[in-house]
Amino acid sequence: MRKTTFLFLVIGLIVVGCAHIEKPNYKLTLAQGWPLTMTGGDWDSCSGSTRLGLGYSRPVGNEWSLGITGGVRVPFNNPHFVPRVGVNAGYKINSWFAFGTGLLYEFIPNYTGGKPDHFIGLGLSPTILTKSGVGFSLVTGPGVAFGPGFEKPLWTWVIQPMLTFPF
Repeated sequence: MRKTTFLFLVIGLIVVGCAHIEKPNYKLTLAQGWPLTMTGGDWDSCSGSTRLGLGYSRPVGNEWSLGITGGVRVPFNNPHFVPRVGVNAGYKINSWFAFGTGLLYEFIPNYTGGKPDHFIGLGLSPTILTKSGVGFSLVTGPGVAFGPGFEKPLWTWVIQPMLTFPF
């Protein structure tokens, strides 16, 4: 509970700190993710998922932006909603290319009545931008799933193509 409270506090501070900076940007994201997992010293793959998100960001100067994102992940092998929230920062290199990074937290409900699990991930994303503002990113980075449903933490690496639609 403390980790969740701390995460929401950090997100709130970012939003409050950016409240006076230029015009906000809202965006819808659609992604497909394929995680690789590290089990017993070997890399393996697990079921992919669809990821839907709604984001809010604020420009900071001409090149930088800070934002928050909320959404869900829906695994292919066992469709159910996994809520997720993240904070991110981006740097616009020119009118058609940007680079971003973000920190993600997922609350993994146990739909059979047990205690929930958790996931924390870090992503890096080169992004190609169109004139209309639509972006195509390839998000990749490490993460860890942990909680009562895991005998020991499960380390992952995700490969996630993502489309971002501004509105």
